[in-house]
Amino acid sequence: MGLGGEDFKVQVMMVGGRRCGKTSILAAMKSNFEDRFAKTDLTFSYGNADTLDILEEKRNEINEYFQAAGNRTFVQDRNPTEEMKKYSFSMGIAGKRGKIKIDFVDYPGEWLTDKGHRQEIVDCMKKSSVIIVAIDTPHMMEEEGRFNENRNLCHRTGEMLKLAFEEAGISMSLVLFVPLKCERYLVDGRIEEVCNKTISSYKDLIHYFKRSASKYEVAVTPIFTLGDAMFSHFERDKETMEIKMNELSGTPEKAIYYFGDTAAKEPHPLHCEQPLVYLLVYLM
Repeated sequence: MGLGGEDFKVQVMMVGGRRCGKTSILAAMKSNFEDRFAKTDLTFSYGNADTLDILEEKRNEINEYFQAAGNRTFVQDRNPTEEMKKYSFSMGIAGKRGKIKIDFVDYPGEWLTDKGHRQEIVDCMKKSSVIIVAIDTPHMMEEEGRFNENRNLCHRTGEMLKLAFEEAGISMSLVLFVPLKCERYLVDGRIEEVCNKTISSYKDLIHYFKRSASKYEVAVTPIFTLGDAMFSHFERDKETMEIKMNELSGTPEKAIYYFGDTAAKEPHPLHCEQPLVYLLVYLM
């Protein structure tokens, strides 16, 4: 498999709506993995300088939330992805020559509904051994889920994945449903509810996987990219008290977050290594 000789390459595609937090997963993944496996011989490093540059910029953006906001609230995801990007990593065993080369592919969330980019996304899905479905949890959970479809594009994501899998004749694939921005639901003891809502939101796609259970490995794994930042509310108009809407996307204009620990000066991401753990088990 590459850990003792030749390199082994795998492509992971990250799907999800605009500003759902896909890039933030990668920014927190490396440090959580290194913490989790610090006492083992497993190594995990950036695959190239471009990946280092982009994710360090994202890490700095996340750190600014803590350094600039103080006790105030803030808005996440100020710099959404504008083009398809590939992030390269290398995983191996210390002292061994072979590596697992992992390419994570990310794209602008609005491309899922753009006819001009639709085939490009389907082609990328067909080439990917692992799919990470990133989910904006507050849009799924709040206001009885009325913003869920417009933000997370659950149905469209599922139908495009089914289209890609059928066209490619994929023999086996790992699919991870990853709720993000769910720190508040962890504190409130509602993570099981988050998982159940995820299964309900993507029920058609999950039923598709169940019909071919030998071909697909599927899991729901919430992760916490900031650790101390909690969803507060969707911004409302001060006069009408109605949620301010982005008419183009049909979603709230701003989701407001606050710090559960006002003394926190840096993020404390949790469980962001889980997609890598699932990937290792799947490859083994």
